[in-house]
Amino acid sequence: MIGIHLKKFASMLRKLGLKRKMILGTGTLFVGICLVCVMLMQKIYVKEIQRTNARYTMEFTNQSVQKLDQQFQELDRTAYTVAYSNWAQGLLRRENGIGYGYYESMYFLQTAAQMNQGIPMVIYGKNGICLPSSVYELPLTDRFDVAAQSFGMELMAGKRIIQYGNRAPFLRQELESPWIFVYYPVLDYANFKYIGCLIYGIEPYKLNFASEKTFTERLITVHDSQGQVIYTSDQHVLDQGEELPIQSSIDGKSYFVASQMDENTGWTITTALLSGSKENLSTSFLWLLVGIGALGLFAFFAALGFSCYLTKPIVACTNAIKRIRDNDFDIHIPNSYQDEIGELIDGINDMTYSIKILLKRNEAVCKLSSAIRFEMLCQQINPHFLYNTLDIINGLILNGQKDEAVRVCEMLGLMFRYNLNGEEDSTLEQEIDHTKQYLEIIQYKIQGLNTDLVCDESIRKLKIARFVLQPLVENSIKHGFAQKRGECLVSVCAQDEGDRISICVMDNGAGMLPQTVDELENMKWAVQKGIPPERNQTTAGERRRRIGLRNIYERLFVKYGRSLEFRIETRQGFGTRIMIDIPKERG
Repeated sequence: MIGIHLKKFASMLRKLGLKRKMILGTGTLFVGICLVCVMLMQKIYVKEIQRTNARYTMEFTNQSVQKLDQQFQELDRTAYTVAYSNWAQGLLRRENGIGYGYYESMYFLQTAAQMNQGIPMVIYGKNGICLPSSVYELPLTDRFDVAAQSFGMELMAGKRIIQYGNRAPFLRQELESPWIFVYYPVLDYANFKYIGCLIYGIEPYKLNFASEKTFTERLITVHDSQGQVIYTSDQHVLDQGEELPIQSSIDGKSYFVASQMDENTGWTITTALLSGSKENLSTSFLWLLVGIGALGLFAFFAALGFSCYLTKPIVACTNAIKRIRDNDFDIHIPNSYQDEIGELIDGINDMTYSIKILLKRNEAVCKLSSAIRFEMLCQQINPHFLYNTLDIINGLILNGQKDEAVRVCEMLGLMFRYNLNGEEDSTLEQEIDHTKQYLEIIQYKIQGLNTDLVCDESIRKLKIARFVLQPLVENSIKHGFAQKRGECLVSVCAQDEGDRISICVMDNGAGMLPQTVDELENMKWAVQKGIPPERNQTTAGERRRRIGLRNIYERLFVKYGRSLEFRIETRQGFGTRIMIDIPKERG
């Protein structure tokens, strides 16, 4: 019975569409893994955090005790080094006090104090000597009778004594806050008899009770051997507890509390760590994360294998579409799929084949259309230019300049002969000559027109598209110098640039408006996309300029395609420069 239901379920999955297969398969896989991970985390994480924080509480307490012990070992080392130095022994053996060298001895003692974070010290001798490291930090008495103190016998017997409080027997007055006082006996190393004592006065904040390891939400309290609180990290005073961590509530928060005694000082350090802290996870918890990561990797590779079945053909279709966009239609995608993906691949293959057929037909139509447009352009140029030239000839005849009128007629005849040539291409030299003939005619109309035509000898015989230079020059004169007053200059420069030809037509006319430049750039884009010209031009003059430039650019683009570079640079009041860069074509 179960097998039948499984077969029905499998059949239903196969009938699902591509999108539903992807969503159902990937979603089920990841949801299952997430549920397993959450269940494991819920059972393991809390226990692991509790064990980790208990262990860190013990570690923190132990490190704090070690830190305190190290500091007192440094104090002991400095105290015994000073007390049993030759100069200290010599001072304490004198019967008449310190005498000569008092300030030198104080300076030496001050240097020794600076070695221990500037903790002040004082030496009292049985012979009445009082030698402090500084006379400003503590209100010292001149003499200190150790034998009269309750701890005198222990100190004189060679035992170190530690006191805590506002008062001390060697102070003249009570201090504002409690200090820690450490007494060291000084014995004569010749006969081991008591000859004085060395005393430290320590403010509690100068002792570092915290470990170097950083823990958040930690509390510290230090008790001396009598249970008196010496130091607490904040307003909470922790009671002395057991060495093993126990849970305790402080201000509504759960802490692990542990205590440990420092054998060197007899003090007890009690620390508390927040039981919910997540810092420094234990090795077991890290292994849990590794396990979850392994499950995640398994899920990733499983999902990757499942998605490859779906995404591999989609990627192939995407790449094919990119090639089609780049005009590459020699494409056939292998198809082994029988679902929607298979239909998609078949559709792309059929579409590519149909486009190839249409392109071949369109190529033939474009060639015919290009020839027709070229012939129409020739017919468009001739009547307009003929009218202007006849007007010039008429003016010359009326002015009695018959020779000049004859010269204009000769130039006009040469230009018409060039126009009647049925070829679509001509050499660069022929284009230059044709432009010179036009300029010679137009100079009779525009007085003071200066021209400059330069062409490298190496490219004069190379072929380019016909009717490029003369229409550009005519466009510069017609639109650049219409309102020009003063010197007018038109220059044409053709240069050899290796495997390309660079042509520049420049004038110092009125320039173009930014709006006109934008429209010309849009015109170039429209020609590249095969979009017909717009009819809603602003003025007749601007419309003629754009039509003329469109005719030139369209013929160049049909001939040279994407290898054509056609740039327009202009500045109002200064002129216009049109730069054309085309590949070489040998004649």
